[in-house]
Amino acid sequence: MLLSTSDPDQSLPDDISSKSWIIISMELYVRYENEVFSLLVHPFYARPDMIEEIGAEGFLYPPYFGSLVDFGMFGPKTVGHWLEKTQKKLDELDTDDLRDEIQNVYGIGPLITNHRETILEIKESPVKSAERKLYRVERFVCQPAEDRPLRNITDPHFLKGHIFIPISQNAVKDFESDSYRKYVKGREIVGNYQNVLSRSDEVKYAIKHAANTTRQDWVTIESGYLVLIDIAGFGQMTQHIKSKSGNIFETGSDIADRFRNGIAEVFESVLFVSDPVQSYFTGDGMIASLPLRGNGGEAVLKAFLDRYKQCLTYLDELNHAASELSKKTGDEHPTVGSRITIHHGSYEFGRIGGPRSTSGNFSGDSIVELARTESALSQAIKDQDGDGCHWIGFTDSAHSKLTAAKATELLGKKLKTYSTRIKERDVTVRARSIS
Repeated sequence: MLLSTSDPDQSLPDDISSKSWIIISMELYVRYENEVFSLLVHPFYARPDMIEEIGAEGFLYPPYFGSLVDFGMFGPKTVGHWLEKTQKKLDELDTDDLRDEIQNVYGIGPLITNHRETILEIKESPVKSAERKLYRVERFVCQPAEDRPLRNITDPHFLKGHIFIPISQNAVKDFESDSYRKYVKGREIVGNYQNVLSRSDEVKYAIKHAANTTRQDWVTIESGYLVLIDIAGFGQMTQHIKSKSGNIFETGSDIADRFRNGIAEVFESVLFVSDPVQSYFTGDGMIASLPLRGNGGEAVLKAFLDRYKQCLTYLDELNHAASELSKKTGDEHPTVGSRITIHHGSYEFGRIGGPRSTSGNFSGDSIVELARTESALSQAIKDQDGDGCHWIGFTDSAHSKLTAAKATELLGKKLKTYSTRIKERDVTVRARSIS
């Protein structure tokens, strides 16, 4: 419920809280390929009773700072009284310092800030149910200072959780529609900002003050070792556990879920001991990078592989447990194996789809080469009748790099060369069993 600042005599509802929030809202807009996007954040998750309606992530907000005003036993009765009480608090606060603090907390400054308007809103607290509070929102539209890097705003690696929504005149029509749910990417936008986006003059103002970005602001281009891990037989083993396992304490489904979670924890334990790594999980596998930065290189790859080999004992123990179960049931059991493929080259990581991306991902010719070589490794294992084994494979680039770096111990002995045709291309992989 929005109230007008031009009607000071308007009465306030009797059921509102005796506390009011002053919100310093900092709106930031960026332009990418002729589209303009607004930066929004998730300050907190939704209340349990709101999850079914708006989702667990809660509302989307522009970056903001909040200060609480407690009116005590005698809360304001009119809009004018509310404005008067909160203005005293605002006068006590140094809004210039507050805006600087917001920039520092969110890491988005330095910014040029312009006060746009004051919005008065009454709404249910997003944190405490059945409590309606007063919100005085001071809107600022911000622009990055000149010659400042924009990655702190674009957040290419999703380290800050920034979300970007497109704004346009078409979006205004959507927000003006009563039947349109103000959701973006499954997340609901906070009410006062929904109101901002429903006004064409405000959208035009935002578009005018948008900062220009390029693809380099949304992705990082690096070089290093790329690793693709795949758990072979993952789906079959999960189904086998679900249908054949179970006891008085757990169902087969419970045990299968524990197996899935265990695989994820194995992957995380591999990443945890590595130097800076970007990663992307695929359920039964992952892609990870070991960029050549700082102490990166062959030493980091060795640490990664040493930890990975230790984690293979988890899969071996699982295969043993499945074998023991089969002795009791008389059924054949699937075997879980693993493939790890290593490439060396340059790649992109970040918001591959620009502002619309919702998670970090990889792209580039190196990723394509890595995927093709992993397919070649999979075919080589089948040809060797080695589905139940753990295998490691190297692309030509990784093999050459390790040889040149005199790190052939990472390649190992008895490395064989396999050639096959993948998607109309001849692909070579140097591989060996590691079990």
